[in-house]
Amino acid sequence: MSFNSSALPDEAARLEALREIGLLDTEAERDFDEIVALAANICDAPMSLISLVDSERQWFKARKGIDATETPRAQSVCAYTMQNDEVLEISDTRLDARTADNALVDDGVVDMKFYAGAPLVTDDGVQLGALCVLDRTPRELTDLQRQALRVLSRQVMAQISLRRALKAQQELLEQAEQTSADLREALNLQEVLSLEIDHRVKNSLQQVTAFLRLQARAASNPEVREGLEEAEHRVMAIASIHAELHRSAAVDEVELSGYLVNLGRELATTADDAVTIDLTSDEILLPTGTATSLAVIVNEFVANSLKYAFPAGRHGTIAVHFALDGDQITAQFSDDGVGYSNKPEQPTRKGLGMRIMQAAAAQLDGEMSYDEDAKQGTRMRLSFPLKRKAPRA
Repeated sequence: MSFNSSALPDEAARLEALREIGLLDTEAERDFDEIVALAANICDAPMSLISLVDSERQWFKARKGIDATETPRAQSVCAYTMQNDEVLEISDTRLDARTADNALVDDGVVDMKFYAGAPLVTDDGVQLGALCVLDRTPRELTDLQRQALRVLSRQVMAQISLRRALKAQQELLEQAEQTSADLREALNLQEVLSLEIDHRVKNSLQQVTAFLRLQARAASNPEVREGLEEAEHRVMAIASIHAELHRSAAVDEVELSGYLVNLGRELATTADDAVTIDLTSDEILLPTGTATSLAVIVNEFVANSLKYAFPAGRHGTIAVHFALDGDQITAQFSDDGVGYSNKPEQPTRKGLGMRIMQAAAAQLDGEMSYDEDAKQGTRMRLSFPLKRKAPRA
């Protein structure tokens, strides 16, 4: 009597699970060999097998007393065991309809007259095969032997589950290594592209600055010359933040105190020797967009003070300080020049520079105000929330 695979539910899914485990046609392993040896000894049987039932064959992961590594599925009594939840025991295979015509019963080699098998079942209820013992003489197992066969079948499944877990872990490690390699390659490419972009941007800004400087020198109209010089200073401020970001290890954040040192150095090249520019800050790490907006505001304030606060070689200081209190940043701007109200020829605070600062402050969700009662010089205050970089998941 041949085995009917249709007796098992969803045979295709069962075979897929069997292949996913990855044990078919693998080398012998001591853990499985010890289990079949123990099963044979406890059950006092000359032969024992761990049989995995494939679509056309049963393959033996471990065997004792049998030389063959597989047989056709039509000869597989373990295929019947898979239909049971408990031990299948056939005390005389010559008298059982399931085995009477099995070639192994009287083949002169195995001579299987007795069979007992415990099913191998995954935690998901998938039947893979059986742990079985064979004898050449009809007989029956004792209750203790049946219990031992059940326990040992669970040990087989424990070993299979362990190997599945190890396999999954190895696949995850390989994926992690590949992801790490891809990330390193991407970072290397990013570094190369960053250097190339930096080179091109730097050249472009230098060209624009040089062009504005030449045009300012050639301009005969004082107002045109002054406008070109202001435009040059604004481009220099952009160049400064670009240079600072390139020096920074982070591509999307900048440390404010270090940036202000460099910005102050750039702005000092446009100031008279009689004027000191002092830009300081608490240690604050800012997103680059925030740093860019601050650069615009600082540049405009310093440029305005240089233009109007220190006439006729007047000595003085332009100071900016950023302080962090929790998640709030406050910036104090000041100069000790002649003061806004004492310089009637200054343009109103509706001029281009003021509009630029107000637009930059709006980008920060900040509030900007002047101290109209300052007795000397100009005082301005800027307050805005620190928008910290979101942590990576």
